[in-house]
Amino acid sequence: MSKAKVEILTDWNEQIVLIENAAAIMPWSRSNLRSCFSSGYQNFAAKTADGNIVGFIIVQQQLRDEWTIMDVAVDPNFQRQGIGYQLVTQVTMAADLVQAEIILEVRESNQAAQHLYKQSGFNQIGERKEYYPNPDGSRETAVVMSRKPQSTLSR
Repeated sequence: MSKAKVEILTDWNEQIVLIENAAAIMPWSRSNLRSCFSSGYQNFAAKTADGNIVGFIIVQQQLRDEWTIMDVAVDPNFQRQGIGYQLVTQVTMAADLVQAEIILEVRESNQAAQHLYKQSGFNQIGERKEYYPNPDGSRETAVVMSRKPQSTLSR
């Protein structure tokens, strides 16, 4: 299990672009990533003890009771260490506090991510055919998943 610490990421950091480029099949552009550091988003970073960002999650919060996980990426050198799970858990705990449902899309081929989401309480609610572009010009189906809010002790 990882020794990374997850915290709110309020300020832009260039490490986000480096991680996205290393981890994603079709990475987001710097400008798209940067636009997620504005009103309506809450972002979290997983950091090592020396403060280096090794993973991040971008969450759009346009509605109080419905959030969308827009992007999750972990540095390939730190994958399979529980960092993705830590990031998703941070978001699910925050969503539960305000009783928000979480929606996301994930590539059909990304079985590891789908497994992580299922472990975190997400269920498949649909598909979007030919949703994701691939480097070779083909398109891939997106699996749409949702997690209903769980009750919390603070309710």
